[in-house]
Amino acid sequence: MGRIRLRVRFRVRVGIVMGLGLGLRLGLGLGLRL
Repeated sequence: MGRIRLRVRFRVRVGIVMGLGLGLRLGLGLGLRL
């Protein structure tokens, strides 16, 4: 049970980091275009 929870937490963290990375890339791209 504990291992499954750790895996879920890890996946959530990776998802958040990936989302922030994509957001920053899109933000910088739009900023450079404007």
